[in-house]
Amino acid sequence: MDKTLEYIKEMLEEELKSLRKKPSITPEDVKIIREAVCAIKDINELIGMGGYSEGINRSPVTGRYISNGTYGMNGWQHYSGHSINDRMVDALERMYDTASSEHEKQVVSNWIKRIRSEQ
Repeated sequence: MDKTLEYIKEMLEEELKSLRKKPSITPEDVKIIREAVCAIKDINELIGMGGYSEGINRSPVTGRYISNGTYGMNGWQHYSGHSINDRMVDALERMYDTASSEHEKQVVSNWIKRIRSEQ
């Protein structure tokens, strides 16, 4: 799973780098930046702590890890039980919407399928 998370983190970082090339950013770009930064932070926490960190618990129903919330760019945010996988898929879906080529869309789509299959 760490390799998958590292790869997704690299994809998110590349998406952020692509925004640097733009002469200006739109409100939609700001949303993408915010979500990418939060996802990268979550990935770093998961990798650095072996999948455990404060605020992340195991669901008694599904056994999957869930987040009670995180401190992000807009302050304390609660995710109402959405797992890191759900949030990664959400960020990847936004990346898909802003992909500049069919190849990028295919790569993002493949990762969405891969993450969903691990749930």
